[in-house]
Amino acid sequence: MQNHMSLTKTKLSIPMLVLILVGSLFQANLAAADTIIKNADGSSVETRSDGTKIIKNADGSSVETRSDGTKIIKNANGSSVETRSDGTKIIKNANGSSVETMSDGTKIVKNANGSSIETRSDGTKIVRNANGSSIETRSDKTEIIKNADGSSIETRPDGTEIVKNADGSSVQTNPDGSRIITNPDGTKFVEKAKKP
Repeated sequence: MQNHMSLTKTKLSIPMLVLILVGSLFQANLAAADTIIKNADGSSVETRSDGTKIIKNADGSSVETRSDGTKIIKNANGSSVETRSDGTKIIKNANGSSVETMSDGTKIVKNANGSSIETRSDGTKIVRNANGSSIETRSDKTEIIKNADGSSIETRPDGTEIVKNADGSSVQTNPDGSRIITNPDGTKFVEKAKKP
């Protein structure tokens, strides 16, 4: 006489499955945001487990305070002001332009078209154009012009000029008239200055 073990299959009804899914989503939401208090006027206060607090106003503006000291004020028109604990301040305008001031004194003004002007505390100024080209002027009067194709021209205070091409080749002309020519493969040769 053989014994047969019977297996019992438990079928979950559709309402039970929905209840389980809703419960899982609710728990996931609690993990992302501990508490959200919504007011009748449309405003709300959200407090997250990482210490972040977001106060949203009915007009769409908000104030976000993070545990690392960062504070972001967003206006209803899309502009914002972000202040970080290290002293960095980023002002973003509704048109896409922005002004970033870093703790070391560096200031970057970005325009909506992608161009920007960066001014550093050491006196370096970099003007970047929307097409990818740029002009960098250093405190020692060195000027570096970079083109969108990757080529560049560097002029130093002593009169040295370095012309770099997009293929990696370059020609350095020294104040005495001698030249250092570098080929794309890295090989170099020196051309002595011509005697008067």
